[in-house]
Amino acid sequence: MPQANLRVVQTNDVSLEVSGLCFASALAVQDVISRTNDGDINIIVKLKVARTGLTGNFDYAIPIPKEVNRVSFGEKRVPLWTRKLGVTWTNAVP
Repeated sequence: MPQANLRVVQTNDVSLEVSGLCFASALAVQDVISRTNDGDINIIVKLKVARTGLTGNFDYAIPIPKEVNRVSFGEKRVPLWTRKLGVTWTNAVP
């Protein structure tokens, strides 16, 4: 994913809200998915060429099951949250 501005909020003990904006003006968000593997959830934002009705914004609420200890973002798996520390995301741009 091109650079993005992310906001990560722990809404309660068992969920996160991840929102953001893709900085590539020619691209728009097609879908946001999550993949769970071995105690980790990885959030992936799928992009496509911008067209009418699509934007670069996304807002994704994700429940965190007891067996999950880490939530990351994108192909680089940038850490957003850990069970031990809570939200670990800073305003750096991945």
